Amino acid sequence: MNKIFNNDSVVVVDNFFEDFHRLEEGFRDVSLWDIDNHPTQSKDKELYWPGYRSVDLKESMPFMTSLYIETVKKKVGIDSPFKLGIYTHLRTEETEKEDYVHQDNCWVSGLVYLSRTNLDSGTQFYDSENGNITQTVKFVQNRAVFFKASMWHRVLNGHGTDIGDGRYTLNTFFGYL
Repeated sequence: MNKIFNNDSVVVVDNFFEDFHRLEEGFRDVSLWDIDNHPTQSKDKELYWPGYRSVDLKESMPFMTSLYIETVKKKVGIDSPFKLGIYTHLRTEETEKEDYVHQDNCWVSGLVYLSRTNLDSGTQFYDSENGNITQTVKFVQNRAVFFKASMWHRVLNGHGTDIGDGRYTLNTFFGYL
């Protein structure tokens, strides 16, 4: 895909979406489910995620998905074909206790912070040998974060109580075609 992800670098892109203010309301209208009620979650629960997640947006929001892909190509420089899972995800204070350090099951993961800036929140990255924090990316609205999915990471401080003040993100999972 892109040589930028051949090591354990974290790529941060501020002001990811042009005219973000025009897109913000559309993201807030997306339906969200917890893991027990999610329409596509398998019954064996082999995938786990705390909080509330949308279905894959490729079908329900094709324009937004296309805009995201074009913005990734332009601002991150991913230059090979890829498959993509794209979801919105809400984390609140209530779900903070459910979080854990983990890796994602794909090639590259991406986040765009959708809700208002909260500098007490963000994403933390860990080394694989000692479990020490190696980097923290602060939660700034319309900031995108990309990293190799094999990097250990976790949410830093889920916050708020609902979509109005919670930690709301666009989560993306890139795979090889």
